[in-house]
Amino acid sequence: MSEIYTVLSPWSEADVEKQIGLCPRLDTLSGKTIGLFANFKGHSLMILETLSCILAQQFQNVAFKSFQYPHADEIRLNPEWFAKLQDWVRDCDGVIAAYGDDGSSTMYHGMNAAAIERLGVPTVSIAKRAVATNAARGAAMRMVPNLRLITTEVPDLSLYPKDSFQAIITENLEPIVSQVVDGLLRPLTEEEAHPSESASVKYAKAAFTGTYEEINRQFYLLGFTNGTPIVPPTREAVDNMLRGTDLAPDTVLGVLAPKQGVITVEKLAVNAVMAGCLPTYFPLVIAIAQALADPEISVPGWQCSVAGFAPMIIVNGPVRKDIDLNCVGNVLSPYFLPNTSLARVLALITLNIAGIRPTQEDKAYGGHEARGGVCFGEDEEESPWEPYHVSLGFAPEDSTVTLVWFQNRSMIKGNNDPVNNIKILCGTDDIGFNPGATFIVSHTFAKTLSGIGMSKQDVLNYVCEYARKPASQAPIRWLRENNHLPEGVPLPLDDTFSVRKYWNVKYLHLVVSTSGAMPRGCAMLGGGDHGGPVTRKVVMPKNWDALVAEYKDYGNIRYI
Repeated sequence: MSEIYTVLSPWSEADVEKQIGLCPRLDTLSGKTIGLFANFKGHSLMILETLSCILAQQFQNVAFKSFQYPHADEIRLNPEWFAKLQDWVRDCDGVIAAYGDDGSSTMYHGMNAAAIERLGVPTVSIAKRAVATNAARGAAMRMVPNLRLITTEVPDLSLYPKDSFQAIITENLEPIVSQVVDGLLRPLTEEEAHPSESASVKYAKAAFTGTYEEINRQFYLLGFTNGTPIVPPTREAVDNMLRGTDLAPDTVLGVLAPKQGVITVEKLAVNAVMAGCLPTYFPLVIAIAQALADPEISVPGWQCSVAGFAPMIIVNGPVRKDIDLNCVGNVLSPYFLPNTSLARVLALITLNIAGIRPTQEDKAYGGHEARGGVCFGEDEEESPWEPYHVSLGFAPEDSTVTLVWFQNRSMIKGNNDPVNNIKILCGTDDIGFNPGATFIVSHTFAKTLSGIGMSKQDVLNYVCEYARKPASQAPIRWLRENNHLPEGVPLPLDDTFSVRKYWNVKYLHLVVSTSGAMPRGCAMLGGGDHGGPVTRKVVMPKNWDALVAEYKDYGNIRYI
């Protein structure tokens, strides 16, 4: 007979206000002032201005006033801009919000439209049909579950010739004008006025019972896990995991957007058990969650984008040896328990605490083969340079985790010539609008550069300055028109010059962590598009030495 398990829920509670019904609709647009709320993309305002011209022909004495939020994030969390929004909406009878045309920005667009509705102004939001569910989910996560949403097919015009904008906008707007008007005028249904309680609320405190197979199936069907089996998070297993910290189980470590899921120590322990972590890994799990919650990182930006990004965890310090983390060979491959389970727990935290699920909030067109995460340690003992965390200001005896996101990777095939090797680093491809790269190299490769007197920072500064490309190959117009100017670096006025591939050395990292027999490595390409990197110190419990001794044989692989 199969054993019956009773397990705890990994799904977190959400730190959000009680959901609200929609504001009463208008009786007419004639004589009213309609606000036009645009997101950060330049063409969003153009879409709204075109729409206002059409509406002005249909309604007498209708007035319009515009507001553009220039940041790709949630306005409610930006006090300066939220205060400006509050002042602006006071004179608005209704608001039309536009335009969501990719994954993460559309989710933020839905959140921001919900913020206006919560300020007491009837609002309709416009989004591209392919990503409209992100706008709806963004609004629902901000407790406006029935936000009136109009869909169209206007593409991201940043990628089109400017002289084609107006024709594309007009062609796609004219069929939806009546829907926009209807969204502002049609009386509310009972559900819109008094929404039902979200079904997900009850799951945060739920317990589940069944066999191993039944628990795995329940969790999979509820979206609590990815496609591989989990360890059942029984009360006993979770309590054992909690031995890896001195923090109380109900300690709150922060919240994770977009769900605004509350990070408690116990919910982390539940997800850590599911991922196959040992109690000795739990201090790192806590540090990973704290790094994720840092305002420097936009979790929805990285994980809800139509572009596919993957999280990467870099571990430094004595904890690498304590838990037998792989630092020396096949470091990016999922062979080793600490590396694999720590990567997986980050993926589960994203699912169950941040509330980002495949095809729902995660709108990456092609996905990413490393969406489940990558975790490795630096081979500090063989590196000719100071450890990565020491270069960030931590003490050598500190243990840290660093979170970075990447999109693509390329091989680094060096030789014994340092000039050739740094040329190879400069020749890597850049990815994104705020590009970066994590160079993971063997100690043999590193020693070719240290041997000519280059420090790690010298190498990164050199790459930042001399890795260049023609300005015509950079998305200069996209950066300018979408309020994404690189920090501290002026953009060229035309495309006859060269530009940096990597605008800022902040998003370049150099880590020694791979087999050292040959001057090889790989470049994990991706940087600061949505924030990061973030490094957090790992805090050990008082019983750390005893825990390490108890689990010391778990990492001692004996290949046959």
